[in-house]
Amino acid sequence: MREKMLFLGSVLLVSNIAFASSAYVLEDVQQISIIQNQQSATFYALATLLSARGLNEDVVQDRVNTFVSKSKTNIDMMVNNTLHMVDGLSQKALYDYMATKALMSLEVDLSDYETLVSLVHEIKMRPLSSSEIQNVISLQQMNAQLA
Repeated sequence: MREKMLFLGSVLLVSNIAFASSAYVLEDVQQISIIQNQQSATFYALATLLSARGLNEDVVQDRVNTFVSKSKTNIDMMVNNTLHMVDGLSQKALYDYMATKALMSLEVDLSDYETLVSLVHEIKMRPLSSSEIQNVISLQQMNAQLA
């Protein structure tokens, strides 16, 4: 009887150890895949806008990957800087501008002065004031550090 209890206890102990370690491994694998598949908010917003414009999912993925690839890790920070430094610029307007450029396979480099001036000018549809130009210069310097 004692041998059966010892055997049963050993089986339970070994199975708990085996299943617990495999659960940790499974959890680690899931976390790694989540991190690898995690897209930036900008990537997601552009993909959503391009899909809404009728593009196929494969084409959307290619366009957005190409568009965002240059500064993939910092694109969200650059967008955030742009939204905070340019008065009256909405997130929707910025994403629409970027989606239009991605649709035409054009690049938007948020660390480039000319690109930022063009972006603000196109969205606001008026010449930039001197204070807006100063904000764009500061924005370009901030985004250049992230690029």
